[in-house]
Amino acid sequence: MNDTKELIWGRDLLLDILKNNKKLFPQEFRMFIILSIYSVDGDLLPLIASFSKNDDLLSQWRAYADDAKGFSIGFCKNTMSNTLPVNMKNVSYNKKEQEELIFNSLVIFHKWWKKIKDNNLSIMTNTLLEFSMDLASLKNPSFYEEQEVRVIHLLTKNKDNNTWFDAGGHNSKEESIPGLPVLSRVSMSKDIPYINMPLTDQNSIQKVILGSKNPESIDSVREKLNSLGLSHVLVEKSLSTYQ
Repeated sequence: MNDTKELIWGRDLLLDILKNNKKLFPQEFRMFIILSIYSVDGDLLPLIASFSKNDDLLSQWRAYADDAKGFSIGFCKNTMSNTLPVNMKNVSYNKKEQEELIFNSLVIFHKWWKKIKDNNLSIMTNTLLEFSMDLASLKNPSFYEEQEVRVIHLLTKNKDNNTWFDAGGHNSKEESIPGLPVLSRVSMSKDIPYINMPLTDQNSIQKVILGSKNPESIDSVREKLNSLGLSHVLVEKSLSTYQ
């Protein structure tokens, strides 16, 4: 990730809102929320794939597509969510909207907490886990240009050998999907876990845009796609004149 506040920005806003609303949210509730959000870090690891709503943006070509020599591939959001065990989130960059989202969520959690705090609070676990995923989709407004849509999938810690494994999950149709092998790559001297999540539905890919410096022709790319059974994919050249 290129954001030093990745996964931190939303949590910092949460802490500020809890701190600034002590009269509304009692200490016991504030501690419950903080422990619930932060306690998942040792047991769960979010894997994130980042996409953009903007299919032809010069800064993205420069940063992520071999300085406009590569491709911009357009994926179908609905097909991906229907076939992959992921949470798909539109990233929010508006700080006021982010604060309202967090505050309104806390108000709901507080009402729920007051009703069940003397019973079994574990029934709130899944809701708070989903809320932590929402926090992961809040970013610094300076990244607004990226117009990111992120796909999030969680790995689970194997406490016997201190390794991560993929427990699988459910798609948007609530169909169960088995886990995949957890692989590792090295980045800046750190081992980074990841999984290869296959796109089994050919309709997942809808569009391909060639960068302004891409040496391929539209016809040659279209021919290659046809040979892969992807004749429905639209092929275009970037509108950018960047060279």
